[in-house]
Amino acid sequence: MSARMRMTKSKTGSRRSHHGVKNLSHSKNEDGVTKSHRVSVDGKYKGRVVMDMSKREERIMRRKADKKSKKQQNNLTEDENKAKESEIIAAKGNTEGELKI
Repeated sequence: MSARMRMTKSKTGSRRSHHGVKNLSHSKNEDGVTKSHRVSVDGKYKGRVVMDMSKREERIMRRKADKKSKKQQNNLTEDENKAKESEIIAAKGNTEGELKI
């Protein structure tokens, strides 16, 4: 196993140079302050609309609904599996010392 190379102060400083970056700039269409190179809350970047926020909200709501329906389907299948297991146990006639449900 070889010894690791030393990290010089300049190399460490170069790596850490971006840790404290907090460039805040005033956007053109809003009075608020936003970080640079970020889309604002209303979907604007550099004063022009780049993202339709209404479609984004619809997509988010649709994904939540899909996730909820999948979760309900999984719960139904788990209930069906439990019912089948209980039927199997009952069909065995409690021969293996299992509890009848």
